Amino acid sequence: MRGPELVAVEWDDAHGSIADTVMPLALGSSHEPAIMTTVGWLLRLDNEGVSIANEMEPGSNGYRGHTFVPLGMIRSIRNLTKQPLHRRPLIYIRED
Repeated sequence: MRGPELVAVEWDDAHGSIADTVMPLALGSSHEPAIMTTVGWLLRLDNEGVSIANEMEPGSNGYRGHTFVPLGMIRSIRNLTKQPLHRRPLIYIRED
């Protein structure tokens, strides 16, 4: 069985500030969603939204760092897995 795919989810996030003084006519970019990108393993995608995790526990089929984004907030989901993990070249390996 193939494991979850590595994806990048671009989504609209709500934001606010209790410290800033706000003038209704000068809201500018503070009156639009903050565009976020979250990268992780795609655990589930359905009509409710997307669940991804940013840490995988090898050997246990478990994941940590769960993020859920409602479907209406998602701008795009891009698959980052172009080839099987075991065929990708190593960028770094620690020498002990």
